[in-house]
Amino acid sequence: MKKGISFREQIIAIVLVGIIVLVLFIIFLIKPSIDSLADLSKKQEQESQISMTKTQQLNGLKSQKEQVSAIEAKALKINKALPSNPDLSSLVIGIQECATDANLRLSGITIATPKAAGKYSIIDVTLDTSCTYFNLADFLYQMVKMPRKVKVNNVDIAISGEGYPLLDVSIKLSAFMYGQTTVGSSSATSSASSSSASSSSSSSSSTSSSSAANQ
Repeated sequence: MKKGISFREQIIAIVLVGIIVLVLFIIFLIKPSIDSLADLSKKQEQESQISMTKTQQLNGLKSQKEQVSAIEAKALKINKALPSNPDLSSLVIGIQECATDANLRLSGITIATPKAAGKYSIIDVTLDTSCTYFNLADFLYQMVKMPRKVKVNNVDIAISGEGYPLLDVSIKLSAFMYGQTTVGSSSATSSASSSSASSSSSSSSSTSSSSAANQ
């Protein structure tokens, strides 16, 4: 007679089958999941590195943009201070704004023809006014802050015919431009000087007319 499988052998067989099933489970189910997780981790690390690189590039672009903006602002400031053309209208407006801020009225602004000086051109300007000493000091301070750079060469002061504290003041200054220019004729004058010239002209013509009538 054949011997039957003992209880002990049955237990051992069951345990072996369980171990085999567990091994197969690990091989076919758990290991692929672990490999998949490893791949995902690797991809995540790669994406993180790519994201970090992109962030660094973006920060670099932002920094370059800020540098470009700073350079453009500096270039604009330099161009205002030292333009490449006479820009006389801007110069006159700047001077008049300084006078307004100093509560000072200019009776004459005379701008001479620009003259070459190497790589630059010099524009001589004469300003005439009647004001107090404090208005004059404030005006000169405002000129220092003006975007268009100027150099005050001389200030002539005399007591006004109306009496102290009014002073008759003539200010000679120079503005500058980069490069050389060929501007046609001489100077631009303020409306006060122009009206004075026109009144003298009309007075002269009326005298001539009366002389002709007497003859």
